[in-house]
Amino acid sequence: MRQAADIAGSQLRMQATGVICEFAYGSLEALDKHSRFEFTPTSSGPRVDAGDNSVVGVGVQLKTHRDGAVILRTLNGGAAQQAGLQRGDVIVGVNQRNLAGLTLDEVANLITGPAGSTVAIDVRREDKNARVNLSRQAIRITNISEVKMVDTQQKIGLIRLEKFGEGAVQELDRALWSLHQQGMNSLVFDLRGNPGGLLTEAISISNRFVPSGKIVSTRGRNQSDNTIESATHDQTWKMPLVVLVDGDSASASEIFAAAIQENRRGLIVGRKTYGKGTVQTHFPLQSVSGTFWLTTAKFYSPTGREMAGVGVNPDVTVNMSERELEEIGPIDRDLKAGVSAILSHKPGELVNNMSGRQQVRPAQFQFSG
Repeated sequence: MRQAADIAGSQLRMQATGVICEFAYGSLEALDKHSRFEFTPTSSGPRVDAGDNSVVGVGVQLKTHRDGAVILRTLNGGAAQQAGLQRGDVIVGVNQRNLAGLTLDEVANLITGPAGSTVAIDVRREDKNARVNLSRQAIRITNISEVKMVDTQQKIGLIRLEKFGEGAVQELDRALWSLHQQGMNSLVFDLRGNPGGLLTEAISISNRFVPSGKIVSTRGRNQSDNTIESATHDQTWKMPLVVLVDGDSASASEIFAAAIQENRRGLIVGRKTYGKGTVQTHFPLQSVSGTFWLTTAKFYSPTGREMAGVGVNPDVTVNMSERELEEIGPIDRDLKAGVSAILSHKPGELVNNMSGRQQVRPAQFQFSG
């Protein structure tokens, strides 16, 4: 690679670093869709996906909408949250530009900008439009974005895990103890949209709930890539557990969901997961400040089922049409189904005795603000 870069530099007057990077991008693209090249190494260890630690923006997580983008949630401390924007609001304009027909990346590019700058966002809520001026700022992206009680009477807690990044298990421990101190009896663990992260974090977090049995196994070309991980945590949380997933729950999320489901530790609620069943390992480069992330193994569920291209089927399916998935309203149907699943079972049934697919029965529940 270095020889080719030197030749390109002397004969074509191209910068060596640029040649090496282009070569790296092209080579990895030919392998598989998950192998990639990154400038500057990030977290160490095998990964089933990667994520950033901070962003500059207004603090919204978005989903494609025919009129622009719909807000899935606002990030803690972001300008959008401070301005009162909420789930289900549709962003239809940015700086007086209509967003209809634009891709999600195009919408995001219009919203983002330098820290300290402002952006005018046109928002539609229940057929009423409003223009909000928001200040862009750096927002630290934590692994856990939401911790709260969703049913104050029945003491049902909610933890939303955005990614399995470094320190996720420590954040989870703090969140669990916080809810425990509030009297939590049951837990909804939200993995919707979670693309994955470190394999080690997925195993550690699974250990917080699975008292015994296999968690995940990996198989690769080399003997070192063949592993079997089993539950080892002496003290696990034993409250009734529901895990929310969707088509964007991938990799480490699927490892956790399969471990919960196949060890009969709780219920999986939502829609079939993405089906990314491969592990990437990083190889730092010496020529440039960057890293190869190469697919080195596949992972398998506790029962030995290959996850790649298959994913996890929920125990409780929340069916929604493409139109319903796009028209996200302020009421979270997946969360309602998860709460209903908890309330329609006896406490012990959701601890370590679940088997078979379940249907959600109507139940009374109350959401706290």
